[in-house]
Amino acid sequence: MSQISLKLRNLMKERGWSMRHTAKIADLPIATLRSIIYGQSKNQKQTTLTKIAKAFQCSIDSLSMISDNDNSRSNSLNEQDICITIDNYNILTAYLADMNLSIAKDKQVKIISKLNSLGAINNRQNQKFSPDSALIKWLIEDS
Repeated sequence: MSQISLKLRNLMKERGWSMRHTAKIADLPIATLRSIIYGQSKNQKQTTLTKIAKAFQCSIDSLSMISDNDNSRSNSLNEQDICITIDNYNILTAYLADMNLSIAKDKQVKIISKLNSLGAINNRQNQKFSPDSALIKWLIEDS
């Protein structure tokens, strides 16, 4: 993972911004932001970096500098994150069993990750997140 990718993830997490919200604030296509976050884009354009820096009100240089705090935050899952992941895994596997479906592990990981991010959004809004079967079906079809 690049330094910019790591820094961007941490800035988004600090502010509670989703990828969609960040892309909107930075005036970037979500696909561009996604490629940076997931390390698919190795060399970002200067204009892209400028937009990201402006959105987070920081310098471009600070996007490429990683502090010890950034490293420790990205390398540790807190207990709540682990519990949410386990809950979403259990919900997904129960749904798959009920529907007599089987999907590849990598696809399951993507779906659980999406469920986790949806749960994080609801937690910021002080709502309990409990995915229903329609949402899970949609995520399976979308992945």
